[in-house]
Amino acid sequence: MSCTCEIDHEQGAQAAERPRNQPAIELNDWCTLIEADTNLRSRTSPYAVVNPATGATIEMAIGEADSEISVDGKWKPFLCFRRGKLTMNYIEGFDDPSNSQRQKSQQSQQSQVHSVL
Repeated sequence: MSCTCEIDHEQGAQAAERPRNQPAIELNDWCTLIEADTNLRSRTSPYAVVNPATGATIEMAIGEADSEISVDGKWKPFLCFRRGKLTMNYIEGFDDPSNSQRQKSQQSQQSQVHSVL
């Protein structure tokens, strides 16, 4: 099962003060956060999936500031930057509070809120 969930960083007073069309995070701020964290990097290769019916590989372009996270020595897709918001695909591991991707997304959310203040 896969669904795309937006991480909503508009909380409390910040939500009321920011106009709806203003990005939750600026592109430069997101790129700075990626560069500052050794467990994150910018994604450089397209996403690839295999069509189960045909076996054909389907590639999808990366966004302007998609990121990857290092988990147990492997790089996995993490947050995608879309029109000023960070998005990601839901994974079952998010149900576990000790999941490293869940923890990193929460840290990114907190960093993002502090950079807006």
